[in-house]
Amino acid sequence: MKNASVFPEYWLYWLFQQQHWLRSPLQTTCGKPVDILDTGRENGDNGPDFLDTHLCIDGTCYRGAVEFHLTPEAWFQHGHQEDIRYAHVLLHLVWDAPAGIPTALQDRFPHIILKDQLTIPAGDWIQHMKGLEKHGLRKRQKNHLRDPLQIDNIARYAERRFQRKINRFQEWQGYFSLENCLFISLAEALGYSKNKFPLRQLLWEYPPSRIFQLLPAGQRSPLSIWVFLMYTGGLVATFPRNDAPPEKETLLRWVHYFKTRGIPPVLQENDWYFSRLRPMNSPYLRLAAIAQLLYQYQSPGLFQKLLLAGMDRLPTPETISRWHQILRLKTNSRLAAVLKSTSNFKQIPPHIIGQTRLKQFMVNSLLPLLCIWARQTGSYGFREYLSELYETFPSAEDAGVIRAQLDHIDDAVLAETIRKSAFYQQGLLELMGNRSLLND
Repeated sequence: MKNASVFPEYWLYWLFQQQHWLRSPLQTTCGKPVDILDTGRENGDNGPDFLDTHLCIDGTCYRGAVEFHLTPEAWFQHGHQEDIRYAHVLLHLVWDAPAGIPTALQDRFPHIILKDQLTIPAGDWIQHMKGLEKHGLRKRQKNHLRDPLQIDNIARYAERRFQRKINRFQEWQGYFSLENCLFISLAEALGYSKNKFPLRQLLWEYPPSRIFQLLPAGQRSPLSIWVFLMYTGGLVATFPRNDAPPEKETLLRWVHYFKTRGIPPVLQENDWYFSRLRPMNSPYLRLAAIAQLLYQYQSPGLFQKLLLAGMDRLPTPETISRWHQILRLKTNSRLAAVLKSTSNFKQIPPHIIGQTRLKQFMVNSLLPLLCIWARQTGSYGFREYLSELYETFPSAEDAGVIRAQLDHIDDAVLAETIRKSAFYQQGLLELMGNRSLLND
């Protein structure tokens, strides 16, 4: 094969998912063995090609993103070097590297040249792929899951996904309290697919406990906390946009205060993603939501407030309603005026966090963190209640995600169950992430 451009890049995805065509273990260009334990899930949004891939490189295991290209130079041609979403790529898989690996990429992450890892001649593999393409392989791969796809199977994957989240937060507890873990995971949820990495990084470096150390109680307000997050997030250069916005002097005074105390920003403006972003997902608003919650629940803390609401063990709809009331604060009027003048928003919403995003946060973060607390305190009855809450939680996904899930389902009763249930939506997300279940 002299030219990789004779086939599309997505053929490499299929090669990655169907590893009987590849040697095991794979080898990096530096000769290190790579075992793929779980290929993860193909990313249907912007960002790295595969997410949540579980792999071991030279005996050390990781879980994260992997990226594919026909040649390594495409990394720069696609502008990935300037895109924060690619900052956590673990492995770069390319078809061929006739000019070698560019110097600027050599130390960034390991590389695998897939052409050299085939178990059959490259020409034979390409002819085989052409045949599959001709018979509509990609369409069938997308729309069908291997039988039997039963409700019990999806439930098992939902439990597996939940336990994986618990394990993740238990690792975080090596560094943070449950209160800090809650806010870091909230920041990640509010960032969604575009800005979850910078938001999580910001709260990882400046969790609530550290923010409150740097901002004495008498100086705290939704506005001062928001300016702190904007400053440490490297976003203060973006305001004020108008000549004389409300609180202009207050904003500049707070920025000066943080600078003179040697508080360093941990991010820069180009770490954030703004292009084609829905207004509600703006970092301005997301940081404002976090600032309001930090101010509102300083002591004993947001986690304790949510825990006490859950410990009444009310029916699922009532508990969710209570959590919504705690989390979905009305936008602070003073902060709203500043947001309006320092951004392009004509109107600031009365509630900054949407209901769907809050439900996703409850399912993906709050419930696992509460389970950790229940285990650590021996509250096994509460742990059982949380399991029941997870299993009966109503739909929590965006409409587009649900539509994509239902593309895989032919059974009308099963489709309706998935449409209404966050539990089964979680199970299907986990199941679909295991590409070995796709029917070829």
